[in-house]
Amino acid sequence: MTIKELPKRERAALLAVKEEIARRYPLRWMKLFGSKARGDADAESDLDVAIVIEELNWEIEKGVYEICFYAGLEHDALISPIVYSGHELSQSRTRSTPFFKNLELEGLPI
Repeated sequence: MTIKELPKRERAALLAVKEEIARRYPLRWMKLFGSKARGDADAESDLDVAIVIEELNWEIEKGVYEICFYAGLEHDALISPIVYSGHELSQSRTRSTPFFKNLELEGLPI
């Protein structure tokens, strides 16, 4: 599965989110994960997205959630972000979790 295989509205939503986040904040990377990334999504599946921002605080995190919410409304897609800081990502405790190991295996770069 690749991002290009997503329905046009979902792909547009993800690209809009990435563009807006990168415009406002020091974005490291974004990855799609979960059922959409694996290709086994159903009609009720959301877009699970891991987002890593270099420097993160509550205002930035809130801004990221708002960007995802409004892009989802605009493109009729439900985006479920998980946001991490660059510092959290550098921690071995974070990177050794089953979630991150799975993200590295199945996550699709956006």
